[in-house]
Amino acid sequence: YGFNSNHLKTIGNYWLSKYDWRTREKLLNKYPQFTTTIGGLKIHFQHVTSTNNSKYRKTRPLLLLHGWPGSFIEFQKIIPLLIDPKDSDVNFELVIPSLPGYGFSEGAVRPGLGLVET
Repeated sequence: YGFNSNHLKTIGNYWLSKYDWRTREKLLNKYPQFTTTIGGLKIHFQHVTSTNNSKYRKTRPLLLLHGWPGSFIEFQKIIPLLIDPKDSDVNFELVIPSLPGYGFSEGAVRPGLGLVET
């Protein structure tokens, strides 16, 4: 009954001795990250633009929102395809927030932060 402690040891050993933390760290640090205060909460977000905007006819803003339970990390591998597409004359300027209580954003401490407020 309950959680299998042997399974927990296997997972812990993997994270301690085999998981490639440096690769994950590089992925997380590849694009700039910021925080801002909205409604009294510290909200984490990424704002990513191309360094080659002059080669695109139009740059459009795009807000990428993760679902529950997710985080901004889900979008890291598609960022280059959106900011510097190979076969398009349109690219995107991205804003990727961490929803309140997820990623590096603060969670609400008072009731009333629902879907509409978020």
